[in-house]
Amino acid sequence: MRYTNDRRKKKKLQTTLQLMDIKEIDQSSVITPDGQRISFILITPVNMSVLSDEVVAGRISALANILTSIENLQILCLNASQSYEKNKEHLAAQMKTETNEVLAELDRKDIEYLDDIRISMATGREFAFAVRFKKNIGRPQQEQTLKRLLLILLEAGFTARIAEEQELKGILAIYFAQDIYNDYWPDFDGEEILSPAEAKQEKSFLELIAPSIIDFRRQRYYVCGNTQRTVWAVRGYPTTTKDQAIFRELGEKDGVTLHIYTRPVGSYETNKILERAERRNRHMLNNSSRIKEKVEAESNMQDVQLLIENMHRSKEPFLHCAVFIEMAAGNDKALELLQGDVAAILNRHKILYDKLFLQQKEGMISAMPTGQNLFENQFERVLPASSVANMFPFSYSGKTDPQGMYIGRDANGSNIIVNFDQRGQDKTNGHIIILGNSGEGKSFLLKILSCIFRQSRKNLYILDPENEYKELTEALGGTYMDMMTGKYIINPLEPRLWNQEPAAEFEPIDTPKAFLKPLRINQHIAFLRDFFSAYKPFPTEQLDTLEIMLELLYKEFHITEETDYSRLRPSDYPILTDLYKLMTRELENYEEKAATGLVVYRKETLRELCLGLHGICTGAESVYFNGYTNIPNAKHIDFGVKDMLSTNQSLSNAMYFNILSFMSHKFLTDGDTNICCDELHELLKNRIAISYLLSFIKRGRKRGSNVILASQNVSDFFLPEIVEYTKPLLSIPTHRFLFYPGSCDTEEYKRILGVSDSEYRVIQNPNRGHCLYSCGNERYHLHVIAPKYKKALFGTAGGA
Repeated sequence: MRYTNDRRKKKKLQTTLQLMDIKEIDQSSVITPDGQRISFILITPVNMSVLSDEVVAGRISALANILTSIENLQILCLNASQSYEKNKEHLAAQMKTETNEVLAELDRKDIEYLDDIRISMATGREFAFAVRFKKNIGRPQQEQTLKRLLLILLEAGFTARIAEEQELKGILAIYFAQDIYNDYWPDFDGEEILSPAEAKQEKSFLELIAPSIIDFRRQRYYVCGNTQRTVWAVRGYPTTTKDQAIFRELGEKDGVTLHIYTRPVGSYETNKILERAERRNRHMLNNSSRIKEKVEAESNMQDVQLLIENMHRSKEPFLHCAVFIEMAAGNDKALELLQGDVAAILNRHKILYDKLFLQQKEGMISAMPTGQNLFENQFERVLPASSVANMFPFSYSGKTDPQGMYIGRDANGSNIIVNFDQRGQDKTNGHIIILGNSGEGKSFLLKILSCIFRQSRKNLYILDPENEYKELTEALGGTYMDMMTGKYIINPLEPRLWNQEPAAEFEPIDTPKAFLKPLRINQHIAFLRDFFSAYKPFPTEQLDTLEIMLELLYKEFHITEETDYSRLRPSDYPILTDLYKLMTRELENYEEKAATGLVVYRKETLRELCLGLHGICTGAESVYFNGYTNIPNAKHIDFGVKDMLSTNQSLSNAMYFNILSFMSHKFLTDGDTNICCDELHELLKNRIAISYLLSFIKRGRKRGSNVILASQNVSDFFLPEIVEYTKPLLSIPTHRFLFYPGSCDTEEYKRILGVSDSEYRVIQNPNRGHCLYSCGNERYHLHVIAPKYKKALFGTAGGA
């Protein structure tokens, strides 16, 4: 009995292997039992959902040229596995050396979450051109054809590569066995632990991926292993259509395999086809007694005439085209839903299809990656090359950066995993800007990013005008400081570094002087001029006098160009009362000094300066500034400045500047530091502050430091008096998250941000948690999502 069962299993396996029609796999091709070779060139798709019509038209035109350059090309779109191994390895490495238990636990849970979404969410998608070589074509000619096709694809703007052995195995393993878990497939089972001779006695790769059963006894679908599948064939297309890339939705639909066959139509055959169409429609027009048939015939005649005119004008060739669509699901209910989705797509584009009743076996062989069109010309249609290219299925909206972190999904269901420190030709920095109306999800995104930055070992300093990040900061082991209580002080007179490198030969004219001076003490005195200008609009004469007072003050405290700052404690620096005492002393002794002829400032100027600085040095406002720096040397600080928004503008400006000075020092000295400025529109009122932010952005890249800017009042950026300053803030960051902008000048918004009409459509209506994510040249319709374990840390303040 056991012997009989074994024989049945072997017979079933042999039948399955025969249907798979694969003999072996070499370095760059799949070899069939009759000696034919099938090679694949893998295509990196684009996210067409946010591309403009002009760009899509250009892609379609490029594909038409490719289809006419290489004969008998096949186009494939099928399921693939999103590999997160590099991401998991990166997280595991972080977790091993992380001393913060909360962050280490987030790393561990992120690894589990990546495993979960790989299994439960939409898989990746693979896109390829396939070329079948007959056995009489030699290997050198095959390689030459592949290299030629690859070169044509690259010149046409496609990102492409020839599939190698492991990639070929992956395509077959996922198609036949739904194996989305492995990233490496051996030639034989146990190859890693057995000797080569022993391994060859075990199951081969093809036996390992062969479905346990392939059953065609049902009319409408067939069973393949653990899946139920059905194959449809396209019967007809609309004569004309304004739709572009009509198969792009099918291209990225999970569970759908799309196989398009093309072969050239000779000139003689083209003429015969057109003549036949003309005679048939002319006969119907002249002889039919039915008005409907006459109208159809007349319309068809016009289409034929237009076709001939276009062909004569553009010399566009025709192609035989056959399309097969396979749908696979885990059960009959899921398969029925998937068929409904596919049918809706086809019906929307007025595409006729055949469900291939009782022909599912032939359908499977025609649709599978290594298959061939068993229906021959039954479902072939003759179309201009541009019409075939307009099927353009190479659209996919997923993103997986090595060492990246999960921030959500594209609106089409694909995961978005980003490494903000990854560089490329179109990604020159890691700066981020987030724009959108209130309540659209900006703060929620910022909380996700805060977790990512801390897990990535970045120092993080947040300017928090609404106290929205307090709970998250404390949950991650950071420090929250309410800067309006007077408990925490940043001494504005403590010299900080503003630039570690010599100023460039051609610095922008609006670059703050603090970034241009060569020495730290000179840099900081230049900063203090701007700091006190932000506090009050002191005239130039008073600022010049103040600069002299600062130079005298630092000499008194023995802080010079040769000072070793690493040996000084916060209490070794002067504070504002020391400055005020010096100025009053200089005022009292003015006549005595003036008699020597060494005084270059006027007494009245010094008196007015003392009066103007009284409040910040010794008066009511001194509680926020007069004292030694007592900010802990923490890697994660949330500066709470909520009450600062309701105070007077002078105090608010000075507070902002003082905190920025602390952030800048960490930003440029420690490196690997991210500065986050929420509610940026509050800073836009101060042109000097904008110029400092711009200088941070331009200098942070070399130190691995980034600036994250968020604002809700987009219209504030477009004010005529500051728009020239704010433009770089909007254009320099590589990463842009644009939410629904609310009420604004749409055309001005698109012009300044460089947003196309198709991109703006993504955010033209309120949709909380959804935004247009721009990353260099990439565009995504992002749905921002936080895993539950991260969301639990966010607290109840805005953005939760």
